[in-house]
Amino acid sequence: MGYYATNEREGRFFPEDFLVDCCIANPSLAPDGIDEMERAAYEDDVLDFLQEFLKSDSTDTDALAEKFNKMSDDGAFGEGNFIHIHRYQLDD
Repeated sequence: MGYYATNEREGRFFPEDFLVDCCIANPSLAPDGIDEMERAAYEDDVLDFLQEFLKSDSTDTDALAEKFNKMSDDGAFGEGNFIHIHRYQLDD
């Protein structure tokens, strides 16, 4: 379980919307495009990646990320490997 949050609402120092958390022992098992998001990504980039990877027209980034994370948990990227995409929450 994790909690990903920031209180920096203006996005001046911390502009990213998502954290890409991954542990891939064999990079050939990682989906194309995941390395371009590096560790943090903007919503548009995450949405584009998820739509292409999941072959979906949905614009609900959170629902697509949840589906992607479930696939990862179910072993889509090989045993012991994972990629999770988390939206940062804005805290006061």
